[in-house]
Amino acid sequence: MVRGRKNIQQESANNGDGKPAKPKKLFDHEYECTLKSVSIAKDKASVGLSIPRSDIGVDEADEIFCGAQLRVMFEADPNAGKKEPDGQTKLVESSIDFEGIATCSGYSVRTGVINLSLQFVKSEVDLRQLGRFAALKGKVMCTRTGDCTTHEGEEE
Repeated sequence: MVRGRKNIQQESANNGDGKPAKPKKLFDHEYECTLKSVSIAKDKASVGLSIPRSDIGVDEADEIFCGAQLRVMFEADPNAGKKEPDGQTKLVESSIDFEGIATCSGYSVRTGVINLSLQFVKSEVDLRQLGRFAALKGKVMCTRTGDCTTHEGEEE
């Protein structure tokens, strides 16, 4: 029997029992956030961001971000909140995204937000793309992949 592309796609789209498979989540956590600043240093680039406390608790933030290495993705619309001229429609999707591996040593808690800084190895990221996220509202999606360590091999 010859299996065509359609049959292979149908089989891969279900669990083998005829029921559709649930799509895999690319990230374990997703939060609305305000991306505050992007800083470039000698060897690192960092992004400061705030997540509303209504979206994340202190225990959850501790589990995800403290001493963590994370696979991270930012999404934002640089034109969000800007009024379109009357009668003009958008011809181009203006959403931007960025993905990379970051470390986070901890966070601070304020009345309404949890603030944190994500550190990226400068040579491993597109600095121009990362710089576009300064002072935007958007989403941060992340998965903890391990613990962050210093160059000496000790945990931060």
